[in-house]
Amino acid sequence: MQLRTLAADLRAGKGTAGKLLTNDELYNRINSTADRLDKSVESINSMIAEINEGRGTLGKLIKDEQIYNEARAAIARFNTTAERIDSMVAAAQRGEGTIGKLMTDDALYSNVNQLSSEGVKLIYDFRQNPKKYLTIKFELF
Repeated sequence: MQLRTLAADLRAGKGTAGKLLTNDELYNRINSTADRLDKSVESINSMIAEINEGRGTLGKLIKDEQIYNEARAAIARFNTTAERIDSMVAAAQRGEGTIGKLMTDDALYSNVNQLSSEGVKLIYDFRQNPKKYLTIKFELF
């Protein structure tokens, strides 16, 4: 009895399977989606083939030994630079070096700050009265 009910529901278009059997629009949409999926898979396969052949940017990055070696060397240089920066920051935090002393030595900071302030005053004064600082002397013969 259940088999007959199931068959009747399918013929009546009930449920997903029934709709697939009786609804052309749904069938066409599923078929169209499957076609697009096939084309996408073909496109992906084509890209993978080009990469495996070493064509294109990604293919060259993956297959070209020279690019690989250059990338490794660049990464090594970057790591060395990063280690040096880390070392300089650690030294500065301990008060070592110029920056470290500026960060930890209040007297040095004050002296640099005062020197900067005096320099600003000198530039201002020079702009206000340049003759005070410049002497022009003309001589003939």
